[in-house]
Amino acid sequence: MSLTGISANRLELLQIAEAVAREKAIDKEIVIEAIEEAIQKGARARYGAEHDIRVSIDAKTGETTIKRVVTVVADDASFGETEEGLPAEEPPGILRLTAADISVWAITFLLTVFADLTVAVEVGMALAALLLILRISQTTTVSIVTPDYIEAGHVHSLQGKRVPDYVTILRIHGPFLFGTTDKLAEQTADLSHLAPIVILRLRNMTAIDATGLHALENLSDRLEKSGRKLILCGARHQPHQFLKQAEFVRHIGKDNIQPHVEAALRRAARMHAPAPDIVTS
Repeated sequence: MSLTGISANRLELLQIAEAVAREKAIDKEIVIEAIEEAIQKGARARYGAEHDIRVSIDAKTGETTIKRVVTVVADDASFGETEEGLPAEEPPGILRLTAADISVWAITFLLTVFADLTVAVEVGMALAALLLILRISQTTTVSIVTPDYIEAGHVHSLQGKRVPDYVTILRIHGPFLFGTTDKLAEQTADLSHLAPIVILRLRNMTAIDATGLHALENLSDRLEKSGRKLILCGARHQPHQFLKQAEFVRHIGKDNIQPHVEAALRRAARMHAPAPDIVTS
């Protein structure tokens, strides 16, 4: 299974590896090998130590590949090795993070083993801060407002759109990262005042991380248990790429991730419509 991700995440991993290498005056390849080893240990802890799981990170591109090597025994007792990807339907929690998130976790963990806790905490906080700055800077854009831009924005606007009684629209404004996700939990603590279908508008959410992703999954689960449905809409580039993770799409449902609020309202109308009667002869 190849963790493709987006090119920015691969770049972040390499930048963090280079930063640690400079800080500790060691070769960057040593840092990358340490990250590979940490990911291997995490994968083996999830799937079992008996599995021969191998991780490789391309030092030039940052692409991370995770493979499980299995031995194939034919009827004539000949032996051979083949490689297969780890089960995509249920990846371990840490492997659902971006490559950059994994590298911060792995480096911090390894420093607690090979250095000391104080150094690990200091480096981990510095790397996390660097990663936050990188992510926020990547969401900043400057462009000229054109007639096409204005026209394209109409489907995202709530102006002139009727919100039916069976729909509640929530919005997230700003980065939805570690330290901010509690606001969603607070706003949705009492689900009884929400309509049967909840549309979460992400048009103004500039960035999201693994903590934010988990918060969205948790909201979806809570709404499902209460008999309600969740639709996400309007995600910008960085959140959109993050939400494309296969496990998250399966969790929420592909049809419940819409490009804009106009499409989300149409999806809500289809969900609310009564099922057609089945005529039997």
